[in-house]
Amino acid sequence: MANDCTLALSVDGKITDPLKRLDNQLSRFIVSEFYQTPYVDNRFSLPYLLARFQEDDEGLATAVQEALELSFRESFPNVRVYATVKPHPEKEAWRLLHIEMSLQTASGESMNASRLVTTEGARFIEIVRLNNGSLPYTG
Repeated sequence: MANDCTLALSVDGKITDPLKRLDNQLSRFIVSEFYQTPYVDNRFSLPYLLARFQEDDEGLATAVQEALELSFRESFPNVRVYATVKPHPEKEAWRLLHIEMSLQTASGESMNASRLVTTEGARFIEIVRLNNGSLPYTG
């Protein structure tokens, strides 16, 4: 059974709104450093995965997809995650990590979330919330 709230390390306390929970959990995954993550397993930290898969775009995409599916399955009964990594069209050392999520709440409400994370090596440069899931670049 899926959890119906997420605990936030802020004045929000318990987050019960499904869309806010989705945003909070995804944001926490993206910005949590190894030592800051509330999870025992570092696979749930994007900076950790970026460091581990610096030279392996396919491995990074697979690891992100698996980590998010596993993490979100605790809060949402049906989760689908798609992750792709492509070179940045303008900067050779940068990569674009595109994350698309489709999930369903316990009450059957469907939600989607997409992020485009620009990375360089083991750090992220920029995070963009995509409203319609489409990429702004066609590289």
